[in-house]
Amino acid sequence: MKKYFLHLLLIGLLFNSCKKTTNTDRIPCFTFSGPAGGTNQNVFKVGDTIQFTNCSGRTYTGFRWSFGDGGTSNERDPKYSWNKEGEYLITMQGLYKGAAINIEAPWANAYIIIQPN
Repeated sequence: MKKYFLHLLLIGLLFNSCKKTTNTDRIPCFTFSGPAGGTNQNVFKVGDTIQFTNCSGRTYTGFRWSFGDGGTSNERDPKYSWNKEGEYLITMQGLYKGAAINIEAPWANAYIIIQPN
C-alpha cells in the first residue's frame, strides 16, 4: 500500500512541475492589408495584392492558410490576390510541436470581399 501511495505521489509531483500553458497562447490571429485608398478595410479589387500577417502570440512551427478560392499557403506571412470578384473566407491555422506530436491550434478566419475593377 505504501509503495502504491509513493508512486502516486511521485506522479503527482511530476505533473505539477510541468509548465502549464493557457488556452490563450494557442489562439491564432492574423491581420491583412491591401492598397491604400479603399473604402472599407475588408473590400479590395480584383488583382489587388493583399498582405496577410500572423499576429499570434505563440511561436508556431508551421502554418496552413486557405484563401477561399482553392489557393493555399504554408508561409508565415503570405501575400495573395484573387482574379475573380466574390466573397472569400480566409482561414489560418497555426501548428506547433508538442512533447511527441504535432499540435494543431484552432482556426482564425475573416471574410474578404473582392470587387471588379
